[in-house]
Amino acid sequence: MKNFGYYFNIAFPYKLQNFRNTHNNKWITKGTENSSKRMRFFNSVKRKFSLSRVAQAYIKKYQVTYKKVLKEAKKREMTATCIERNPKRGGRIIKCIFCSNSRKIN
Repeated sequence: MKNFGYYFNIAFPYKLQNFRNTHNNKWITKGTENSSKRMRFFNSVKRKFSLSRVAQAYIKKYQVTYKKVLKEAKKREMTATCIERNPKRGGRIIKCIFCSNSRKIN
């Protein structure tokens, strides 16, 4: 029986696999990935070259918009998870979030 185990392990060796600890970020979409790549490209261009004021203004405006989009996407994902966890209180959670946002605007 020892011989069988020995030859079996030689014929079918263990395969080592590395499993990454992945986060379940549903808010990351294809669009946000593309925007992220574009933002990285803009940052590398800013470092390597001296740009005109028009280009710098465009990159700055894109960066501000990018940050707003990410913040809103994270907020929406958070409300969706709160609703999934507490379906009975879902409407109340959304109402509270909208109330808190309207207070910040005013």
